[in-house]
Amino acid sequence: MNTTDIFIEHLIAGVQVGVWLLLLFLSVFGYEWVNIEQIQQMQLILAVILLPFIYPLGIVVDNIADEILQPLHRRIRKSVVPPSRPPSSRYVSVPTPSLRLPSPLGDEKEDPQDKRASPERAPSPSSTDRLFAFSPP
Repeated sequence: MNTTDIFIEHLIAGVQVGVWLLLLFLSVFGYEWVNIEQIQQMQLILAVILLPFIYPLGIVVDNIADEILQPLHRRIRKSVVPPSRPPSSRYVSVPTPSLRLPSPLGDEKEDPQDKRASPERAPSPSSTDRLFAFSPP
C-alpha cells in the first residue's frame, strides 16, 4: 500500500468518525440551535479547520481497530498458514569465504591452527565438492 492510499484511508476513517461524533453530539444536545444556512456559507472554512483534526482521528480509529481485530487476524492466519518448520537437509548451507590479506610489514607468521586457506595453500577439491553437494529430495 503506498502513502497516498494510507492517507486517503485515514482521511475517510476520520470523516466517518467525525460524522458519528457529530450525530452523537447533536442527539445529546439537540439540533434546534444549529443554523444550517450559516454553516453552508462557511463550508470551505469549516473544511480547512476540521481537516487537521479529522486525519489524526482516522489514524487513532485505525489503530484501535487493528488492536481489536488482532486476535482474530492471528487465529485466521494460524488456520491458513502452517507453522514455520525448522530448516531441513534439503537446504544448502554455503559458508562465506573469508579474505585474508598479507601484512604490509611481512612479519605475520602463519598460525598452524588457522583453518582458512592461505595464498600458498588452495583448498582440496574434495572439500569444495562437499560444500556444494546437493541432492534433490
